[in-house]
Amino acid sequence: AVQSKAKAQPASSRSVVNVTAEKKMFYPGAISPAYLDQSLAGDYGWDPLGFGADPTALKWYRQAEIVHARWAMLGVAGILGQEILVPDVFWYEAALPEN
Repeated sequence: AVQSKAKAQPASSRSVVNVTAEKKMFYPGAISPAYLDQSLAGDYGWDPLGFGADPTALKWYRQAEIVHARWAMLGVAGILGQEILVPDVFWYEAALPEN
């Protein structure tokens, strides 16, 4: 067996540098519209058509996105349930006349 003759050295002084951007953006150097203030989840300053400029519309878009996400989760649960209960029929073939 080979044995090492090196001795453990005491830990040297370390410095930690934490660099953060002012605001997370969809690409470096992008300019975010003033109405996108990172108060919503996933706000990276991307609104090229200005849909979020109206606060009432932005509130409605947020609620619509939540509703659509819930429908999508329900759809995935339905697909998985169908795959478990009837494994012979694939979910994308379930609506065919022969099934």
